[in-house]
Amino acid sequence: MKNFLFILSIFFSISTFSQTQKENFLHANAFFQRNFYDSATIYFEKCISQKFNEVFCLEKCAEIYFSQKNFEKTKEFLEKIEKLESGRASYKLAQLFAKTGNIEKCIENLKKHLSSHYKLPESQIKTDKIFAKIENSQQWKQLWKNDWYSKTEIQLANAAYSLKTKNFSDAFEILDALIRKNRKEHRAYFLRSKVYSETQDFESALNDIEKAIDIQPNKTEYLNAKFVYFMELKKFKQALNILENLEKKNFLELNNFYLKALVEKELQLFDSAQVHIEKYLFYLPENEEGLFLCGKIFFDSENYIDALKYFNVCLKLYPKPKYYLFRAETYLKTETYTYAITDFSMVLDYEPNNSEIYLQRAAARLKNQDRKGACSDWKKAKNLGNPKAEEFLLKFCE
Repeated sequence: MKNFLFILSIFFSISTFSQTQKENFLHANAFFQRNFYDSATIYFEKCISQKFNEVFCLEKCAEIYFSQKNFEKTKEFLEKIEKLESGRASYKLAQLFAKTGNIEKCIENLKKHLSSHYKLPESQIKTDKIFAKIENSQQWKQLWKNDWYSKTEIQLANAAYSLKTKNFSDAFEILDALIRKNRKEHRAYFLRSKVYSETQDFESALNDIEKAIDIQPNKTEYLNAKFVYFMELKKFKQALNILENLEKKNFLELNNFYLKALVEKELQLFDSAQVHIEKYLFYLPENEEGLFLCGKIFFDSENYIDALKYFNVCLKLYPKPKYYLFRAETYLKTETYTYAITDFSMVLDYEPNNSEIYLQRAAARLKNQDRKGACSDWKKAKNLGNPKAEEFLLKFCE
């Protein structure tokens, strides 16, 4: 019995420590997103000391120190990354040395970067403004005399450029040729999936990203793309499975709470959706998208009073027409028609030619015993070309 209790106490200690690590990491990212960099640094450094997502946290600390022009601390954290994963921070170090005028160290780190699997496309490096002061130097010119990129890498870069410039036929042609040559080229499948996505062919996009994942199953970039394609195809259960698999891989992102709530709302899993969106808002209490989604979850679950609370906060912080519209529709559900009419009027101040809003305000006015006002709105909707207005005018106004 004593042995069992001892083992149980160890299990709970490990579980509590793991949870603390996760909480520190989520707090760090939340403070970072809210631009509270001093607090973010404290939590990132806690995670670093616990070796929890260590490289990611080192990168964030380096980014913060660089933005604060604390170049010594930036260098310190980037060099720690290099010791853990050679080549990963070499480009950032090159940028740092370019910024501080150390050309020799800049070129040294660029060479290291170009020799690593982290290397960026040549065009991206050459157009990076941070290197503008050294691009006429002999060392820079000498650097680019080497062939740093394979033919495949050059073709992938060309395809990515064609995709960026929306020249989809060229992108298809390049990527099809690469795939015919090498059926294991996961990067080509990934890029072609993005081309299909841009042309609204999400079934083909899904097919390609699944092939990329079969070859590289642990790339979060590919899993995130698959999630997007499932959402576009309204395959919400499969989309939810992607998020749950990412969690199992210890892939922690605040945005995952938001995405889970979004998917669960579509699946009408309102209780679970509410748990996840409230967790998201615990870390990011004034996040616009989070507040709005929380209001919509309450609305869809017919909890109109709480929906109003969140739409009120949205309007206080971010007065936009779509929030007036959602609040107006919520007021309709609670039969507070005068408030609904006021909010529909606010939307029309922003969108005076939106005939659908005139129809909605007319419905609220009719419910509020204002037939004359309703008829006026239906006439305006008809004049704006809305065919539904004619039926209401015949029924209620003539």
